[in-house]
Formats: sequence, C-alpha cells, structure tokens
Amino acid sequence: MTLPADFINQMKNLLGSEYSDFEASLHEQPSVSIRINPSKTENEFNLSQKVPWCADGYYLESRPVFTLDPFFHAGHYYVQEASSMFIDTILKKLKLKKNPRILDLCSAPGGKSTLLLAHLANQGFVHCHEFDPFRMGILKQNIERWGYPNVIITYGSLHQLERLDYQYDLILIDAPCSGEGMFRKEADALKQWNTKKINHCCNLQNNIMNVADSLCADNGYIIYSTCTWNRNENEQILESYIQDNKYQSVKIEQAFNITETQNPTYTYRFFPHKISGEGYTVSVLRKEGSATINPDNANKPSNLKPIGECHAENWLNDHHNYATTTFKDKWYAIHQDYYFIFQNIVQSISTSYLGIPLGNQKGKEFYPAHGLSQSICLHSEIHKFQMNSAQALDYLRAMTPSYPIQSQTRWLIAAYKSAKLGWLKSSGSGIKNYFPIHQRILSF
Repeated sequence: MTLPADFINQMKNLLGSEYSDFEASLHEQPSVSIRINPSKTENEFNLSQKVPWCADGYYLESRPVFTLDPFFHAGHYYVQEASSMFIDTILKKLKLKKNPRILDLCSAPGGKSTLLLAHLANQGFVHCHEFDPFRMGILKQNIERWGYPNVIITYGSLHQLERLDYQYDLILIDAPCSGEGMFRKEADALKQWNTKKINHCCNLQNNIMNVADSLCADNGYIIYSTCTWNRNENEQILESYIQDNKYQSVKIEQAFNITETQNPTYTYRFFPHKISGEGYTVSVLRKEGSATINPDNANKPSNLKPIGECHAENWLNDHHNYATTTFKDKWYAIHQDYYFIFQNIVQSISTSYLGIPLGNQKGKEFYPAHGLSQSICLHSEIHKFQMNSAQALDYLRAMTPSYPIQSQTRWLIAAYKSAKLGWLKSSGSGIKNYFPIHQRILSF
C-alpha cells in the first residue's frame, strides 16, 4: 500500500510519534464484525469476542460467505464495521426525550438505521432519508430484513425535508467523505483520495449540516460522523455552530482506547493501531433553546387513506395498535402513535417504505408482502414449513420446492430454524416459492 504524500503529512501532524504504529496497522487484515438483531437473535456463529462499545456487537474469527447464511437473509444480524457501532454507546449516554423522533440523514446502506431501531425498541420512530435512489434500494432491503415497524424511508434532495412542519429530537449524519478510514478495506478509497476530493466533500458536509440545523429541535442532538480523520471534514464543519453558541459540544464518557480531543468540539477518533476497527470520527452537538412542540396531526390532505379490507388481524400480532393504509397500490400498517407524522412525510417527500408492508390485492386474492414475512410483528400463529440447510438455500435461490409440502393454509412461511425466509403459496397444483426474485442467491 503506497500512501499519498499529502495524507502522510496530514496524519503525522495529527498523530505525532504514533504515526509509525498507525501506518503499520494499515497493512494488517481488518476485523470482521456483526451486530445482532435483538428481536431475532438466533445465529450459528461463535460469538465469543464482543465489540466493547456495542451491546449487540461481536467480532468474528474470519469472514464467512454471508450470502449462504439463511439467518443473514432473515435479518438476524447486520454486517457492520465495529467502529461505527460506537453510536450505541452515544445513544445510551444522551438524554433523549421519551418516544423520540430520529432522522438518519444519510441512511444507506442501513447499518446505523438498524442500530437506531434496535435502540428504540419500538418507542418512537426513525425517519431514514437517502439522496441516491440506487442506494435507497439497498437501504430498503436492509430495513425490510430488520423487520421493525417504526420506520419510514424517503429519498431525493435533502431540501425536500425542509417542507416538513416539525423537527427531530435526534439527527444522525454519517456524512459522505473522502474515505481515509477505509483505505485498508477498499482499494478505491485509496486511489480516489486527494485534497480536491476533501474540498468537494467539505462542501457537501456543510450543506448537510445546514439542513440538519433547520430540522433539529431545540434541546435536540446532532450526531455527526465520517470515516475520515482530517480536521477539515470533522471539527471545521461543526466549528461555526459552536462559536455562535447555537450548539454545545457533548462529551461522551468512554473507557475505550478511543482518541478524544476538544478543539472546538469533543471529537472521538478511531485509529486501527489503537482499536480493532476501521477509521471513524464522531462528534455530538446539543442545540440550545427551549423545547419545540411538534404537531403530530398536520391539517393537510393525505395520500394515505385508512382502510380495513386487508384483515390485518390475520397477519399481525397486536393489530389493534395499527391503522391500515394504502400507498402506491400496496397496503401498509402504521402504528397509531405516528400515523399522522408519517402522513405528513408521505405528502411532502418522495417515499419508498413505511411501517409494516402488508401486501396487495390481485383480483380476489390478497398477496402478502415479503416485508411482512420479515416483520417482528408477524402473527405468531401463521403456519411455517421448516427447511433444512440445503432446502433453505434452494428457497433463497428462488427455486420451486421439489419435495412435497402438505399445508391446509394458502400462505405459509419458509423457515430455517427460527429464521423466517419468506412466503410459500399452497394451491391445488403444488407449492410456489415467493422469495423476491431480485434478492435471490445467483450462485453458490
């Protein structure tokens, strides 16, 4: 690995006598880590080494082929870089209000969004927004697998969000950056790095922070992070907000080998020669002012219309807590506590996913959505067909079962142990596989 001269000088100024240890660490193999879904905990790993700053995070001894693991496809865990799991420690230190409204402003591919959902445990909601429509598709797939109901995904220009008439208690920004912290994992990050790219990223980051500032409620928090180390993309982006006394920098008490500085913000840097993880930098700001009252019920017409024809009681546990709605010709279940908030978001911003996807009507028959099969709210009495490992992999390849399946019900879940993989449809002519064709395993 040949490092750019500008990068070497930058890191020597930042690290001083530690630089040689840092450079040596860039030639070591990166660690592999996952974060367990607290609502779908079964897996087949040896989880003996914990990520110290995340309750559900673990290091693996080696990198398996995750594509061939049914538990991966059913959202039992998320493959996430260990350093970024520090968000778990931050969330536990902050004094968030009850049932907080959280905005993940640069959400894809979904690692931090799923961490936020796990932390909330269905108390409050997470609004995921992604600028890039292609990356939004990956985000949607990961959110669907995770299976939590208190989430909505929007996409497009960040300035769409300024149409909303309320603010958020916590905004998470995992800002697009020059990628210094990923040099040993991603060869392209090293090839593309230069000072011109840093300047380009700084412009993006300033724009994102301006939007976040307008959306952050008084007494609310902004968590700002990058996978870079340089000050330009970190402290300097936040500096003016501290100097204007609009925000206070928040100190995060931690007993890990994470480098803390304060100039002008409390900033936490993860260096691979000091911790088991990749490069990551994070700061937390708290907005000054009195509490902002967020109106839940916007007095505007809505594209969401309450309906009852999908018989949610057949598909969901605790169905009485949800309103069923149509959106883009599909049925969704939205928790009553944030129905009107989601209503306002849908009418204001391009939306791709909300609540619990239920399915759609084709003629006289209801076809359940794949997302419903992944939901932690799926009715516990829905029939399941237990598969062995080979059968599960064939199912995930979207193959039609070649073995007999006896079922008295029309729709049943294909399951591997406790992992719910998707739907099977039983008819007089046999069993049909309804695993989404665009998610299928293409090769072993």
